[in-house]
Amino acid sequence: MVAAPPAWSQALVPDRPAMAQRAALIDVREERWEQQRALGHAQAQRSDWTAAAQTFVELARETGAPLDRLAAMRALAQAGRLGEAIGEGEQLMPAVWALDPSDRSAAVAELANLHETNGYRLRREGRPAAAARAFERAYELDPIRVRLLAEAGYARLEDGDRAGAADRFAEAIDRLPATGPVAGSGASEPGGEPSLRERLRREVREARRTWTFAAFQAWRPRGSAGASGGAGSAGSAAGLQRDGLIAAQGGAELAWRLPEIRSEAGRRETELFARALWSQQGDSLAINDRSVQGGVGVRWQPLAGSAWRLTAERLIAVGEDARDDWLVRLAWGATMGEQSVAGRAYWPAGQIYAEAGRFFEHGGSTAFYAEGRLGLTAPLGAGWTVTPHGVVATREVRPDPNAESWAEAGLGVALRRAFGATPHSVERGRFEWLMQYRFRVSGTGRQGWLFAASMLW
Repeated sequence: MVAAPPAWSQALVPDRPAMAQRAALIDVREERWEQQRALGHAQAQRSDWTAAAQTFVELARETGAPLDRLAAMRALAQAGRLGEAIGEGEQLMPAVWALDPSDRSAAVAELANLHETNGYRLRREGRPAAAARAFERAYELDPIRVRLLAEAGYARLEDGDRAGAADRFAEAIDRLPATGPVAGSGASEPGGEPSLRERLRREVREARRTWTFAAFQAWRPRGSAGASGGAGSAGSAAGLQRDGLIAAQGGAELAWRLPEIRSEAGRRETELFARALWSQQGDSLAINDRSVQGGVGVRWQPLAGSAWRLTAERLIAVGEDARDDWLVRLAWGATMGEQSVAGRAYWPAGQIYAEAGRFFEHGGSTAFYAEGRLGLTAPLGAGWTVTPHGVVATREVRPDPNAESWAEAGLGVALRRAFGATPHSVERGRFEWLMQYRFRVSGTGRQGWLFAASMLW
């Protein structure tokens, strides 16, 4: 038999004193850790969260144990050190599967809560991009909370990222249950506020809208009491919304939405637009070429989140009776009852629009126009609704050498159909046919029928 080399023989002999020393050291360390855990829990029971957080953070740094890191996350959160709590929680996630199922579920849910809370804090601090990432991480941890995707979308809207916001809203829509309310979603019973799904579909439409086209055409039979003739007369303007400062029977506008202007006060929308207005020849629908009026301008939202719009426009004479001028106008409008109400055969509906403007050339003049409707809307099927209503409208011009001021009131009915809906978006377009019978109230107002059609896309 060949003897083993001396070095090998020594290596095979256990170093029992060294092993005993190491075991003793491990026992001492484990005992110290247990003492630290007991201290941390005692501090937590006294609600001394600052001290408890310090104890558990140091312990987790030494042990790396998932339960110690979970305790550190909880103590830091209670101490109000949100960012550090999230950091401990994220370090825990790769090892979270080492926890028992109840602690594992609690750890993931609590970290999701911390990210959500952080998202709201970041939004209040004016950091929407970071808030969006926080909400998205919270949803990644707890996918059942679909509303976190919606919160991420709203934060991206605040950051001016309309495409990213639309994607988050669409993803939330895809993950909502087909029926029934979502916990914390704000879903309502029939007759209440729109469900979360419908609100998000509206947000998708607005976030993805980069341009708008609108057109209208009206006709009033001539010969009624108080009728006035000629292109651009006060009578030809009656009943038309949004173009009452300039007398016209028809018009079209194309608007392009610019990136939103962001400031500490909020987001403000801005649009560039070009439009044309015209009147007809006599009782026909043929356009009077002499009346064609062009215009290009910019429309700005002076108050964030409001319906106020400030417009600066250069009017361009196309026809011989049109004008070259500058027009600055301030407008406001509001609607109610545009959306159908589940479980209701009819519901109140109305709209109001008002604008004031200043023309600067040819001596200058100031004009004011307002129109309001109030009625009841009922569904007809196939997307159509009918709205019988009362209407009042007025136009004032100062100075008024050509007697262009008037006021009218009457009754009418509007047929409306929305179109262009997708699974992720409500209807983008709308068509309306309007019939009203009006009475003169003052000025050059007319009595008689008004027919109009309008389209928005």
